[in-house]
Amino acid sequence: MANTSHDEILEKVRTRVFGDIADATEALNRLVNWPYEPNVFAWHGMRFWFDRERALVIPVANLREPLPPRTLPDTDEYRDLIEVYGGDMRSEASDHILEMFGWFLADTQERHFCTMVAAHTLNLAVVQPMFNPAFASLFWLALGFDSRPPGPVSNLYSIVAPMMRDPSQVSLTSETRQAQIAFLNQIVPSGAPSNAMSMDELAWAAYCAEQLSTHRHFWRLAMSQVYGAALVEANESGEALELE
Repeated sequence: MANTSHDEILEKVRTRVFGDIADATEALNRLVNWPYEPNVFAWHGMRFWFDRERALVIPVANLREPLPPRTLPDTDEYRDLIEVYGGDMRSEASDHILEMFGWFLADTQERHFCTMVAAHTLNLAVVQPMFNPAFASLFWLALGFDSRPPGPVSNLYSIVAPMMRDPSQVSLTSETRQAQIAFLNQIVPSGAPSNAMSMDELAWAAYCAEQLSTHRHFWRLAMSQVYGAALVEANESGEALELE
């Protein structure tokens, strides 16, 4: 990569990272369209179970056999687990997510315990956009925004949770759209258009995607962290880092 510019490197990293998300999306879509047990799919060698009613990804390692057929029962055994991955106890840092993608890039994820951060990433980057299309772009904008100096907040959910939709909702609430608008107004000079509240979900998602494309510095900040983590892994393993 001696003759490759930094911009080209970050574009290659972005392609790989977004490809990882596309692979996970395809795997989950296959599962959703297959109405039979056991609701399990794999991503980077890790196994995840999908709660069809709560639209929630949970590591299989956190569940006991036999796996529930469709949804976790609301019992003492599983209540904390539901809260950790889909409730008020959710907590994950953006730098942990980006570091994990660096491990994927260097193909060293097996050296790390990353099923929890992977499950949160899947719930944010794959599951949430299934019924909240604008979040597909807002998530990456938030990761980039949180990657600015002096560093990330302790819990990424403090930024993104107001912009997320509960899968039990028939449609996006006005409060959720208002939170998404407020976030864009905070991070991009142009902000949201005056008619943002009345835009349908697909038009609003397209506008948010345009902001991600236009304000490249956000995803560049995020991909710089991914690349840095991958370089550390490659140096420690003694293996060359391949981005193709």
